[in-house]
Amino acid sequence: SRCKLITNNVKVNRIYSNAELMGMIEKLRKKNTQMSLLLSKKGVNPNDFGDNDDLITSPKGNKLFDKKKGKKKGKKQQQIKYRNNNNDDNKEEIEQLKKKISELEDKNHYFQVHANKVEEKRHEIAEKLSNQEKQFAMLNARLTEYQSRCQQQEQDINRMDSDNTQLQ
Repeated sequence: SRCKLITNNVKVNRIYSNAELMGMIEKLRKKNTQMSLLLSKKGVNPNDFGDNDDLITSPKGNKLFDKKKGKKKGKKQQQIKYRNNNNDDNKEEIEQLKKKISELEDKNHYFQVHANKVEEKRHEIAEKLSNQEKQFAMLNARLTEYQSRCQQQEQDINRMDSDNTQLQ
């Protein structure tokens, strides 16, 4: 009997760092949010698809399709009914979301202003600290100089005392 060697073309996958993977996840979340908004603008409720297990996303075309082909027609009819019945609800929800966005933007602006004030205060404190460190170094140098002068004077006094005792 003959043996056949089976070979596969293999590429080594790149190993990503944790930060790179987190960045990719963030990009995918943004894309998911965009697609969800697109679906909601078209009047499609993602919850109408039943369990999320029944919904598959094609990576090539980003088109939605069902695993079960028999449900396809029923789902489209449900989507049309949902679209007709809930158009006003969507408009109201959009207005509420716009108000929320406006409130959040106001809060964000307030926090940015507050963060700028805190940063300015930090710079002021850092500058004061730097000046105090310089002053401390200068005073420490003076103290060292005075201590050495004091020792020198004590030595001079001791020497004079010993000279005085010898003279007597």
